[in-house]
Amino acid sequence: MSSYEDDLLDRLSRVSVNIHKNRRAPNKPLLLLLALGRVLNGGERLAAYTEIEKPLKRLLVEFGPPRKTVHPEHSFGHLRTDGLWEIPGDSILPASASGTLLVSGLREHSAKGGFPEDIFRLLKQNHGLVHNAVQLVLEKHFPHTLHDRIRAACNLPAIREKYLARVSKRDREFRTDVLRAYGNCCAACGYDLRLNDVVFGIDAAHIKWHSQSGPDIVPNGLALCSLHHVALDSGALGLSQSENDEAVKLLVSSKIAGGEAARRLRSLHGEPLRHPANVEFSPCKKYIKWHQDQVFHP
Repeated sequence: MSSYEDDLLDRLSRVSVNIHKNRRAPNKPLLLLLALGRVLNGGERLAAYTEIEKPLKRLLVEFGPPRKTVHPEHSFGHLRTDGLWEIPGDSILPASASGTLLVSGLREHSAKGGFPEDIFRLLKQNHGLVHNAVQLVLEKHFPHTLHDRIRAACNLPAIREKYLARVSKRDREFRTDVLRAYGNCCAACGYDLRLNDVVFGIDAAHIKWHSQSGPDIVPNGLALCSLHHVALDSGALGLSQSENDEAVKLLVSSKIAGGEAARRLRSLHGEPLRHPANVEFSPCKKYIKWHQDQVFHP
């Protein structure tokens, strides 16, 4: 790998992500993934804000924390500070006092944005680098359970490519320790299927995502079947714990829809979480609070 490619991946790993009203704001990572998808699919270097606005808004609603409104214009302008984005003629665009470009101006001036020419050229010449960049951004900001869905939403290949290990390593014992603590069964529904005494379909889920500095320790983990792991990471399933009560209850988002599957998920609302035999391994309040604030959709 050339020094230019190595430098680009390093810059992607250091993209600043704002915390807005005490909640994560994945606007920049999602815009980068959209732009990388355009490279892989032969798109032009610059895209109009009006072309990016709707798909980025959908991504923010689906993969961002619960908010009344989302602001795709924030990343469209602020990604310039990371040296990974440019908007030709941006000096004439109106901005707020904080420097955020105004939506009205972006639309009125038909503003276009994209990777700087040198970065775009480098990416166009090396699709392997693009795949590494995609996986790096996904690993850095989202749990594995959401990667394929985000890839599909950004028109990116579903196949995971080999990528450079630039994110923090996971503790290999985390899964073993969490499943053992919960008796190898789902803490939400009790699923405990085995074949020849080998457990399958059970995951060790992080309550506070690993990508958001959630530690690989049992009090930040839950043994969940694959379905409820995805539901937890998507914000369809949540956790509740009162200040003076150690018991943890399951929450189910009011926004889910569907037939029998939705009915079964809703039936878990208010039900107690199955706790590990050792109370020292019970879910930690601060990680539950993080998930309530950053992921769960009430």
